[in-house]
Amino acid sequence: MDIQPVNPSERNLGGVDYFLLWAGVAISLAEIWAGGFLAPMGFWMGFLAIILGHIIGNTFMAMGGIMGSDHGIMAMVSVRPSFGIRGSNLAAVLNIIQLIGWASIMLIIGGRAGATLGESAGGILALSQFWIVIIGLGTLIWALCTGKSAWKIMQTTAVIALLLVIMAMTGVSFREFGSEVLAVKPKGMHFMTGLDLVIA
Repeated sequence: MDIQPVNPSERNLGGVDYFLLWAGVAISLAEIWAGGFLAPMGFWMGFLAIILGHIIGNTFMAMGGIMGSDHGIMAMVSVRPSFGIRGSNLAAVLNIIQLIGWASIMLIIGGRAGATLGESAGGILALSQFWIVIIGLGTLIWALCTGKSAWKIMQTTAVIALLLVIMAMTGVSFREFGSEVLAVKPKGMHFMTGLDLVIA
């Protein structure tokens, strides 16, 4: 992969593309699972922690990405002025480790969700290991398509479909449990603990 700066005229992703990319990241089984940890805070305090946490966390991420956006360089290249080439290599290795860890967690959660859906069918469809392999292969194919013209179409279609599904899920949840959810009193988790969890 070339690490040379990319000229503005050669860039093929715009604001809408980045919005859809991060919307897809923000709406996932892993995010829903992590959000479940905030349940002891009650709906309104948990909701506030999510909003504030994302504003704080994403502000720092955006500030870190300004150099890359302005100069057309990757994140690991943008740390070289501060840490040098060897320091940027260490940052790259640490980034790879955390990406492997996070991808593993997401595959495990996805595998368990797939196994839950496949319980009624039984057999291999009820095994989380099967779904982990299938989801992993799908993710690999998706990654190999990155940069190709079809990728943007697939990404846009998938994220829009995901947004529609999450809106439907939210509507059903509030219709079935809305009054109970809104009436839950905060218990067991301090606001700052929940805020720290969201930022992390």
